Amino acid sequence: AAGFPTWPELLEALKVDVVKSKTLDREDTLEIEKLFSSGKYPELAESLFQVIGEELNASIAKIFFGRHRKGRELARGIREVSPTIVHTALTRIPFTIAVTTNYDTLLEDAYTKASLPNSAFRAREFPSQLIAHRGEHLPIIHTHGELSEPNSMVVASTHFRSEIYRNRKFRQFFKTLLMTKTFLFVGASLQDPDLVSLLDEIVTDFGLISHHYAIFPSDEITPLRVRLLRQTYGIEVLPYDWPVDLQAGRTGGSDAQRMAKAKVICVAEVLRD
Repeated sequence: AAGFPTWPELLEALKVDVVKSKTLDREDTLEIEKLFSSGKYPELAESLFQVIGEELNASIAKIFFGRHRKGRELARGIREVSPTIVHTALTRIPFTIAVTTNYDTLLEDAYTKASLPNSAFRAREFPSQLIAHRGEHLPIIHTHGELSEPNSMVVASTHFRSEIYRNRKFRQFFKTLLMTKTFLFVGASLQDPDLVSLLDEIVTDFGLISHHYAIFPSDEITPLRVRLLRQTYGIEVLPYDWPVDLQAGRTGGSDAQRMAKAKVICVAEVLRD
């Protein structure tokens, strides 16, 4: 999306690189291919990390920009990509906080372009003052790091658990947001095991105490999945047809009203563009 590779595209490119550059036995190669073809992306990311270790982040930067970039070159490469109409549309909803798993700064760029003040943070550097945030600046929290610093990027479950589960302050903050604020999930599959684990904890301990929304392309969500998300986690799906609805700036009157109730935006892979 927005000129950057999607999560499946990124993992496919990483998979190809690993298979070509590393000496893998036939069994490991087949397992990696099987994980990709079955859409088990978290498991695939973890498997790739186990094979190439810390080289994974450098490989991601190479895929995003066509070659390894450092310092100013990397920063310049990031600015070559512009926010999409989806990013722009999101700035019209008065969120109080934003959480993103994306490595890019397109969300910040969209808010800045709209002359809306914002401040970016990484989960690992989570400042305590955000707990009682009441300022005009929209806090944008990157849970998976940023492209400007490849070593900060979280890809595998091993990295994510280190960032979130060992960072008890941020984990509790995020869990409290899920319990007390209405979320709008954009581009999130809602199948990430770590997010699902938090939602399961909340439902188990307190029941369906919160209500959230999630935007999904109509051709990527089934009626059964819609019912399961609503009944299990209190997440109401707002389907849309690409590209008509978003290019026309609409998702339906009632859907727009419901999205306006959201106080926290959670952006994963931005919708197709």
